[in-house]
Amino acid sequence: SLNLLLDKPVTGPTDEPLIKVCDFGVAKFQVQDGDWGQMTNQAGTKHWMAPEMWTGSTYDEKVDVFSYAMVIYEIICREVPFEEEEPTDVGKYTVAGIRPDMDAVPPDCPTELLDVMKACWAHDPAARPSFPVVLEKIEAVRV
Repeated sequence: SLNLLLDKPVTGPTDEPLIKVCDFGVAKFQVQDGDWGQMTNQAGTKHWMAPEMWTGSTYDEKVDVFSYAMVIYEIICREVPFEEEEPTDVGKYTVAGIRPDMDAVPPDCPTELLDVMKACWAHDPAARPSFPVVLEKIEAVRV
């Protein structure tokens, strides 16, 4: 993914670089009148976009939580979500509730991490956890 920075090059399978997520491509101004904290119009990087962005609905910071789930998928599976699909099909799948292929998940991936990922890519934004909750759960998985 182009929105990830590593603190050092990965030279072998046992390297554990620090990964920093830079931007999901959805940075924009928030609406200040009435619906504070909500944003409108389609923006973002197609393979990581939340369903509400595809439909043109108003949205909030939970779109970043959804995108974070796609980044988790990309890191553990070493492939872009819906990599083989056309960008317009990605939108149709995402809006329909279809998520990336779980067969690509390595068998030794911690189930707790998969649970976080699945919670973060919930179709309903209200069902997605906040980032403080995500951080707490990710830290609990950390070995």
